[in-house]
Amino acid sequence: MYNRGDEVGRNDSLLKIQSKLISLFMVLLLLILIVVNYALNISGPAIKAEAEEKQMILKIQEEYPQCEDFYRHSFRYVTYSASDAEKIYWFNQFGELIQSKTKTAAQNAEALRIAAEYGFSDITPVYGYGYENAVYVFEQKGTYLYLDYDTLDVVYYMKEKLV
Repeated sequence: MYNRGDEVGRNDSLLKIQSKLISLFMVLLLLILIVVNYALNISGPAIKAEAEEKQMILKIQEEYPQCEDFYRHSFRYVTYSASDAEKIYWFNQFGELIQSKTKTAAQNAEALRIAAEYGFSDITPVYGYGYENAVYVFEQKGTYLYLDYDTLDVVYYMKEKLV
């Protein structure tokens, strides 16, 4: 004999399984959307900035093929520095030459000596642009020292307190 209650019970259990599968699908879809959103909003700007930096360096290298050791520096504004065997060059954020200076070993040694007085050791300076002039840039373990390239005066000094 046909029992209608069995059919209702089977349909009820099928509905429960279907609703659980739909809920699981929705949770997975939500997780996928969160991961994609995170990847686009966190990685995206960093990837874009990296690509822009590479483009700027390529632009500078086209005009100054002898340059090496490119460094992007951001203090008051973004600048790029590069050097060849004899000179150091500073460029603005558009790749236009701001200034160039002749390298001097004696001045470099004096800058390293001053940096040592501030606790820097085993460090090679890079070149940046602070305020309105070229600077030696020393960064190590949360301590920052910028020395004016011409006068070797301290332009900026900050020591972060590491907790």
